[in-house]
Amino acid sequence: MFLYPPRPEEAISVGMIQGFEARGFVAQIKKNGTCSIASIGPSGAVQFYTRHGDKHKAWTPSKETVQYLSKFPNSVFVFELLHSKGGGVRDTLYFFDVIMLKNEELIGSTFTERMKILNKALMMAPKNMSVAEVH
Repeated sequence: MFLYPPRPEEAISVGMIQGFEARGFVAQIKKNGTCSIASIGPSGAVQFYTRHGDKHKAWTPSKETVQYLSKFPNSVFVFELLHSKGGGVRDTLYFFDVIMLKNEELIGSTFTERMKILNKALMMAPKNMSVAEVH
């Protein structure tokens, strides 16, 4: 199953974050990776897609990554794949949203609620997987 990931309407510079925080906004840091989806089916089979719904061409997930995510049947996670855009970083998944978790659709929930759910779900993730911080 593929669900399109949410996308911000605009990016802001790091220097503007404090001003937005003071007004009650939250932000995430972009890591310059490829926006990607991890879709886990009812049996635990994991499929990975780009934000456009295409299969990744230059990356194959590690067995450890697939095994870990298979623990979340009927789930859809959104992450940046840090692999081919320079910097020497490979096979690193930077999770920044969750659209569905164990058959519960989270569309309509707040960003802060989804981040709490995401952090709790992935707290024991392998070292190549991290969760975005909220600022």
